[in-house]
Amino acid sequence: MKSLIILFLTVFMFNISAQNRWTKLNGPEGGIISALITKGDTIIAGTGYYKALLFYSTNRGASWVKVDFKTYAYSGSRFNAFEFSDDGGIIAATGITGLYKSFDLIHWTNILSNGEEYWSLGKDANGTLYTGTDGGNILSSKNNGLNWNYVLSGTQGRITSFFLNKDSTLYAGGMGRILKNKYNSSNWDTTNFTGDHSLCFVCRDDSNNLYIQTANTVLISSDNGINWHKQDASWFFHGNFIEKSIYINNRLLLFCDDETEDFGTGWGIALSDDKGLTWRWSNEGLGPKLEGGYGIAKSGNDVFLGTYAAGVFKSTNFGNSWFRINNGINASDVWNINFDKEGNIYAACNLNGIYKSTDKGLTWVLINNGLPDTYFTSVFSDDNGILFASSLFGGTFRSTDKGDNWTQINENYFFYFYNDNQNRIYGMGFGSGLLRTTDEGNSWVRLDNGFISGNVYGFAMDSSKNIYVGTYGAAIYKSTDDGSTWTNVYLSSPGNVSIASIAIAPNGTIFAYNNGEGILRSTDDGSTWKLVKADNGWQDVSPLNINKKGEIFASGSNNSFYSSTDNGNTWKSVLDNMRLCTIRDIKFDSNDTMYIATDESVWRSNPDSSVSVKDKSPIVHLYALSQNYPNPFNPSTTIQYSIKNPGFVKIELYDILGRCIETIVNEEKQQGNYSVTFNAKSITSGVYFYKLEINDYTSVKKMIYLK
Repeated sequence: MKSLIILFLTVFMFNISAQNRWTKLNGPEGGIISALITKGDTIIAGTGYYKALLFYSTNRGASWVKVDFKTYAYSGSRFNAFEFSDDGGIIAATGITGLYKSFDLIHWTNILSNGEEYWSLGKDANGTLYTGTDGGNILSSKNNGLNWNYVLSGTQGRITSFFLNKDSTLYAGGMGRILKNKYNSSNWDTTNFTGDHSLCFVCRDDSNNLYIQTANTVLISSDNGINWHKQDASWFFHGNFIEKSIYINNRLLLFCDDETEDFGTGWGIALSDDKGLTWRWSNEGLGPKLEGGYGIAKSGNDVFLGTYAAGVFKSTNFGNSWFRINNGINASDVWNINFDKEGNIYAACNLNGIYKSTDKGLTWVLINNGLPDTYFTSVFSDDNGILFASSLFGGTFRSTDKGDNWTQINENYFFYFYNDNQNRIYGMGFGSGLLRTTDEGNSWVRLDNGFISGNVYGFAMDSSKNIYVGTYGAAIYKSTDDGSTWTNVYLSSPGNVSIASIAIAPNGTIFAYNNGEGILRSTDDGSTWKLVKADNGWQDVSPLNINKKGEIFASGSNNSFYSSTDNGNTWKSVLDNMRLCTIRDIKFDSNDTMYIATDESVWRSNPDSSVSVKDKSPIVHLYALSQNYPNPFNPSTTIQYSIKNPGFVKIELYDILGRCIETIVNEEKQQGNYSVTFNAKSITSGVYFYKLEINDYTSVKKMIYLK
């Protein structure tokens, strides 16, 4: 693509160390890859389900760059397909948010959005673009996506794929059917597969044979689709579901999902070297059993695989074996982080499994050996280095060798683990209630007698060994006798879901997150509670934690993140450069450095950052440059910055070629917090960078101006 070179150079041109409040760590890597496309050495990958994230690689997957596409597609959207247009652009189908187009992977324009969910993209021999919808409709554009018209109204379900044959016939795959359009005709011929409601895909071999893949069948045509011969493969694919297909080096590769949740007769990539007569499974290098995938593409002799959980894989031997190429793809949904006494970090990723870092997050490795699935939401190390992890479907597992191997110890699902000063382990979660083990997980005793719910979320123990737990129904219970009996000390009004988390400050004040109301505070050991921060939380478990200095940190609705330094009396936003991330867990290491689990990997607080760069008090303890807001903007935006020592301040604006085009601030400033409004009336739409310089401090951030 003509603009990728400029984009790639820009990434390195402005690789200046900027002092933000938060640093995004290099992992855990991977994530849900729902769409994949290649062109030469360039690979473009899009994620799905939690939010639409876009990554690209210009070196065949050796490293990846993230594009902040979520500015344009709201959280909850997903990428379903990509296609290149004849004018040098790229089209992206993003589900119900519509179709978008870009020429440089940075600027995206919505080109079609009418409430339908778009699942596929294709192009015929004349360059006409096509998109298929979840309702079975097909639309086309003859002017590279500028205008779209309905060419087929369907009633049989989703259009999942397009394929252009050498004879200029365009095939569209649907639910149990294949549609065929020849030479840009207005008519579509339909072939239905009786009783088959699976997705259908078409590919072609080097001898011009066409293949149609349904759930358990491969059909072959040697006369451009006039006649089809059935190869029954139900004996091999029983319990599996074909998601994508590709042909390379005289070999069919089918990426299969699992319909039975026990991986059918096998798992991974199905390979056939004899036109679908016989099959074998290929999963070497894929790690634990991956549940399906949504993208498979080839470039030269390389095959690229976008998986449902673990990012992108590559094969250089036509699918016989695979290896991860996730350097820079940080789209893992991290639910829980914890540390062992040696300072190693463990992260539990829903859909990815368990990761470990021995260098404070610089690098991460998967430690899934012995785990039956990858749906993990909790991980914990006790004082002896014994690890515990719990899966949404597989139960609780233990490792005695720091994650090298795992063994199941029970079938309970624990959302969180804690231990007390006697190294007794507590587990709590959905339906499991509150359990405790005194023998490192061999046996567990349930403690929550008298609870109104078996769903326990929050847990804390004070210096007097009183235990506080929060439950579904927004109730708080207290035990003064080591969990033998419990007293209900707080019950919210009906309709509130849960007490999501509980934490105790160094001064003994107890804070609890009621995700239907906000943050509660008790200064009398739980006897009375006061609402000190109103906020409706975003999920059953909303994180709240307190550091050794007594600073309280909490994440609530609309991806908010705020802090209090005065025992909860006042609160300030501390999002800074971690905007648009969903925060799932907050932890502090032995040095009181904060680590944050998000739906986009793990972040860490910077050592010299204060509670908030928005603090308007005259005492400022850091230099900081905030992200402009709004961003993208038209025509003006606000830039905030902080100065800890007097000095000459310069804020300059640069274009993507590194040229200074405007000076925004150029004067002496005293210590304090400042804001300046920038009006873009003198520049054109595009990506720009603004740089703050004062004394020996420099920081650079990106802004996007869209007219």
